Amino acid sequence: MRGGDPTRLVCIGFASDFRSRLNPPLPSTFFGNCVVGSGDFDVKAEPILEEGEGKGFISAVEILTGWVNGLCPENIEKSMLLPFEAFKRMEPGRQMISVAGSTRLGIYGSDFGWGKPVKVEIVTIDKDASVSLSESGDGSGGGVEIGVCLKQDDVERFGSLFSSGLK
Repeated sequence: MRGGDPTRLVCIGFASDFRSRLNPPLPSTFFGNCVVGSGDFDVKAEPILEEGEGKGFISAVEILTGWVNGLCPENIEKSMLLPFEAFKRMEPGRQMISVAGSTRLGIYGSDFGWGKPVKVEIVTIDKDASVSLSESGDGSGGGVEIGVCLKQDDVERFGSLFSSGLK
């Protein structure tokens, strides 16, 4: 998220696996349409623009955590329809931060008849401020693969912030 009017509305989105949240829950082996775009589609940019010590990133995580914690069986249908309604009313050019993929989808364990994947890339993160997540393909069950799409000028700054955040 870069500059601009801090009172403007932006989107923060991610992929949600709703299989276990339905009533009755669907098994993890279900292969269908239960991964839905989720998040806050009308959030003010100001907290995300905050500089220093990764404060903007932390604000984005807190916004998404609040959204996830608000999910309950009573509002699951509304939550699944929300992104479609939000995109219909959204003005062109609204800035969006998105996370594609999930560490819980088990994509490296999928076999559609030609063998399990060796490497998974999410090609739809070709826009600025997009991130992809998946479980590690090394079979350890504990790693995470992260893909990030940034403008060239931002790559070094991101690397520095990421490294300092790991300390």
